[in-house]
Amino acid sequence: MPDLRAIAALVEATSAAGTPTTLESAEPPVPLPPPVPLALFMSPLTAKTHVNRMMAKLGARDRAQLVVIAYETGLVRPGLS
Repeated sequence: MPDLRAIAALVEATSAAGTPTTLESAEPPVPLPPPVPLALFMSPLTAKTHVNRMMAKLGARDRAQLVVIAYETGLVRPGLS
């Protein structure tokens, strides 16, 4: 949700400076997407648990090995997200 106080301050500042106050000039910056655990509505601890269990089941030493396994098995293809 946009910060209404920031938008109001921007509108007041542009009005005082004599610049037109259109909707385009008062738009807030586009927010960045949240980290994966927040986007999926799970706690960071739950995400960490899932990663650790995948590492144990696949015999991976670290996350980098999980990525290699994902590419080698075709779960992930280069250039696609």
